[in-house]
Amino acid sequence: MAGDNLHIIDPVNNRVVGEVIGIEANHGVAAAPDGSRLYVSNEADRTVDVVDTRTLKVFKQIPLSGPPNNIAISKDGRRLYQAIHGPPYGVDVIDTATLANVKRLPLDGMQIHNTYVTPDGKYVIAASDDQTFTVAVIDQKTEEPVRSIKFTNRPRPLAFHTNADGSTKWVLAGLSELHGFVVADFATGKEIHRIKFPDLGGPVKMQKVRAATGNPNHGIGVQPDNKAVWVSDRL
Repeated sequence: MAGDNLHIIDPVNNRVVGEVIGIEANHGVAAAPDGSRLYVSNEADRTVDVVDTRTLKVFKQIPLSGPPNNIAISKDGRRLYQAIHGPPYGVDVIDTATLANVKRLPLDGMQIHNTYVTPDGKYVIAASDDQTFTVAVIDQKTEEPVRSIKFTNRPRPLAFHTNADGSTKWVLAGLSELHGFVVADFATGKEIHRIKFPDLGGPVKMQKVRAATGNPNHGIGVQPDNKAVWVSDRL
């Protein structure tokens, strides 16, 4: 959310191997499954910018219904789900074959910050960061909401723990004001665990920066074998 360029990093040696230039206030990025394109949410122009990975140039801008935040792509690469963080809110659905904005999911006017596709590809998850404290669960085939999960504070980044068959078992969520994370049962939407990190004590205080105020951790991931959870901690 600072600067206009996007760095591409080789995970083997952690070196920058490419750069996409000139996408002002880029917020989220999703990659096509075949690696041919990047889809970048552009806050300044309120577009999704489509990048050819061979040239690292933007060749298409797709207009959105409102200001974007993060973005997710379906497992087959045919649909993009763009979080809309300002009026009219909700989620925009983009067809990647036509590169057209084809549908808007109002989601009761929720201010959507993050979108995800579950590991099995069956659901789209749209997480608000407003006073509803709610995550919408959307059937990916019908692209209609089927239920919601309500937390005790604003949900921040999410991650997913799977069953042996690959279906989603748990949703792991950082919450505003929580130095830790919670675990919700995906089927019931009920919180089943709350993990609090140790109090560091002393004069250490969380830096309050822009919209990050009140969010002790702002990143979470589950190891592919489900044996460990990794959380970024601002304290």
